[in-house]
Amino acid sequence: MIPADCRVLSAKDLFVSQAAMTGESMPVEKFPRQQDSGTLNPLDLDNILFMGTNVVSARRWR
Repeated sequence: MIPADCRVLSAKDLFVSQAAMTGESMPVEKFPRQQDSGTLNPLDLDNILFMGTNVVSARRWR
């Protein structure tokens, strides 16, 4: 579980379940950099994790 709102600085194959906040049934992938610079809704940002959401899967950097 994500303990606080935070920005992703590095990640590989990071998938997060945001169902409690957005109602999406499938996990969304998060990236270190914002993919779409035109996004205005904070819940659609690809590089932000929100408190109370859950990490479904991720890989470790080597």
